[in-house]
Amino acid sequence: MNNRSILIVDDESRNFDVIEAFLNEYDYELNYASSGQEALESLEILEEIDLILLDVMMPDMDGIEVCERIKAIPKYRPIPIIMVTALTAKADLAKCLNAGADDFISKPVNDLELRARVQSMLRLKQQYDALQVSLDRLLVLEAEKRELLENRNAELERQTEEAHLRANTDGLTQVFNRRCFDDRLQKEWRRVMRDQTCLSIILIDIDYFKCYNDFYGHLSGDDCLIRVAQTAAKQIKRPDDLFARYGGEEFVVLLPNTNIDGAILIAESIQQAIRNLNIPHKDSQVSEIITISMGIAGLIPTSDKSPEHLVALSDKALYGAKEQGRDRYVVGIP
Repeated sequence: MNNRSILIVDDESRNFDVIEAFLNEYDYELNYASSGQEALESLEILEEIDLILLDVMMPDMDGIEVCERIKAIPKYRPIPIIMVTALTAKADLAKCLNAGADDFISKPVNDLELRARVQSMLRLKQQYDALQVSLDRLLVLEAEKRELLENRNAELERQTEEAHLRANTDGLTQVFNRRCFDDRLQKEWRRVMRDQTCLSIILIDIDYFKCYNDFYGHLSGDDCLIRVAQTAAKQIKRPDDLFARYGGEEFVVLLPNTNIDGAILIAESIQQAIRNLNIPHKDSQVSEIITISMGIAGLIPTSDKSPEHLVALSDKALYGAKEQGRDRYVVGIP
C-alpha cells in the first residue's frame, strides 16, 4: 500500500496536520489543498491521485459541490473520495453519498478509523487500477462498482438500524427501553383506534426490590434485573407485542389486538417464568424467592380517552396488586 498518493482538502491547516500525524507510519504521498478550487486545480497538476480526503464544511465551495464536480469529470471519477464531516444527520450523510462520495468519516477524526478507511479505499483503488489494465474487464468492473455501491448502501442502512436499536434498548437489561415503549404506545393507540380492537398493557414490578438491593448488593441487583427482564421478554411471542423496561425495577408489556383475557394469560406465563427462576430473596416479605406484582388494563381506544389513560389504569391496578399482598396481578377497570 506504499507510495500511494492522497489529496487532503481542508480549509484549516491544523486538520491536515492531524491527518498527517495519523498516517505518518505509512509511506503515503500526502498533498494538501486549502479550498475546493485549489483541489480541482491540484488534480490537473498532480500526476496521479489515489484517494481524496474531502472536508464537507468549507467556504465558497463546500465539499459536496467539490465532490460532484470531481465525479462529473470521467478521468477523475475512479478516484475514491472519503468525506470528512461533523454532520451526523442521515439526510446529510445521504447527500455525501448522493454526491458521489465513496465513504465518510465523522469529526473529530479517530486515528484507527481513519487508517482503516483509508487502507480500505486504497485497496479498492488498487483493485480498480488493476482492472483498468484490461479493457476486456470493463463490464466486470462496472458490475463490481455497482455491487460495491449496493453493499455500501446496505452497510449504511445496517449501521442506521443498529443505531436506532441502540437508542431504543435499555443498556442494562438489553430489552426495549421507556422511550421505545412511549413511541410504540402512541402508534399502536392510533392503529387500534382506527381498527377498533383492544389494546392491553401489563405493568410489572419486582416485589421488594429495594430490600433485595440492600440485602444482596447492587451488582446482584443488576444481575437480578437482567434475569427477570430476559426471562419475561421470552414470554412475548408475537412480533407486534413489546416488552420494555419502564424504569427502575418496573417493566411493561404492550399488547396490541389483545383483550383482557389474552393479557391475563401472558401475565400468568410471565409470573410463572419468574417463579421458575427461583432467585433467592431472603429479605422479601412475601416469598423466599423473587416474585412480581402486575397491573393489567385493556380497552378499545376512543376519541375521549388517551394512551396515558390506559397507562394510568394499569398503574392503578399494579398499586392494587401491591395493596393486596403482592406476588399477584390485578385487572384495572376502565
